[in-house]
Amino acid sequence: MTAALAAARAAGLPAVAPRALGGDSVTWTVAAYGPAAQADLAAEVTLDDETGALSLSVQNGGATVLEPSPLGIVADEADLTSGLRLLERTDATVSESCTAVAGKQRERTVSTEESRFSFEGANGVRRDLVLRVCDDGVAYRYVLPEADPDGDGVAVREEASAFNLPGDSAAWLKGYSNSYERSQDPVTTVTAAASGEFARPSPFQTDQDDFVLLTESDVDGRCAASRLVHETGSNQYQVELAADEILEGRRLDAAADRLRRNPRRGDLAVGQLERRQHRRSGTSSSGGDRWFIGSVVSGDATTP
Repeated sequence: MTAALAAARAAGLPAVAPRALGGDSVTWTVAAYGPAAQADLAAEVTLDDETGALSLSVQNGGATVLEPSPLGIVADEADLTSGLRLLERTDATVSESCTAVAGKQRERTVSTEESRFSFEGANGVRRDLVLRVCDDGVAYRYVLPEADPDGDGVAVREEASAFNLPGDSAAWLKGYSNSYERSQDPVTTVTAAASGEFARPSPFQTDQDDFVLLTESDVDGRCAASRLVHETGSNQYQVELAADEILEGRRLDAAADRLRRNPRRGDLAVGQLERRQHRRSGTSSSGGDRWFIGSVVSGDATTP
C-alpha cells in the first residue's frame, strides 16, 4: 500500500487556547471535525506545571475511552519524561490516500487534524509530539528534530508511554511472542488481566457502545517495535521496547510522516496498517518513526 501526504496547512488553523486545570496544569484539545466525524472525538494533551510531565486522554461523545496516560521518552541526551516547557504549537489538516491491493473498496482516503507540540527539555533538547485525530481514531508519535544534527541516529533507552483504560473495560489480549503466533487469551477485563507482556493490536470495549483498538504503525526498522506490559490490578498498559537497544539509522524526513489506514471487515473496521516489525541490536531510535494508534468505534459496533 502507498500513502501520500497532501496539502498540510502548517499554520492555517488557529491554535486552540490552552485551558488551565486546577492551577497545576494546562491542557490543549485536538478534535475531529466535519460531517464524517463521530460526536466530539477529541484528544487532550496536558502539561503538568509542577512536574513538566505530559499526559494524553481521549473522549468520544463525552465518554472517556482513554484516561490520562503518561507520554515521554528517555534518550541519551536527556530525560524527556518531565521538566518540559512548551515552545510552540502548529496545526494542520492532513489528507492522505492509498490504493488497496484487494477488497471491496480499492481507493481509500482519510483526513486528519494534526497538531505538533514542540517542547524543550533538559539540556535544551527539543522534543516534538505530533498528534493526529480523525473521525474514528487518534495517533501520536515523538520526533526529536534537533537532537541529531549529524543524522547518525539518537539513542532512546526507554519510554514512559502508557495507556490507562477504564478499569472495567472488556479486554481481548494475546500474550507476546516474537512470532506473534500465540493463541488468543480468554476475554477478561483491563484490571483483571494477568501480569505479563501482550502483543498488539489489543482491542478493548470501554462501554456498551465504544470499542478501542491499541496498536502501532510505520514501524520499518528505523524504530523499535513495542509490546504492552501489564500488572494485575492496574488499568495501565505500559509501552516497552521489543529489545533493550535497537539500531536505527537516520530519522524520517518530515515529508515521509505517514498515518496509514486499512479498514477491516465488519463494523470494527477502523484499524491502521501495521508494517513489519524489525528488531535489531545496537543503539535505539530517534523516537519519531512510529505511530501509536488508538482507534475508536462507536454505535453498532460488534464484539471483536
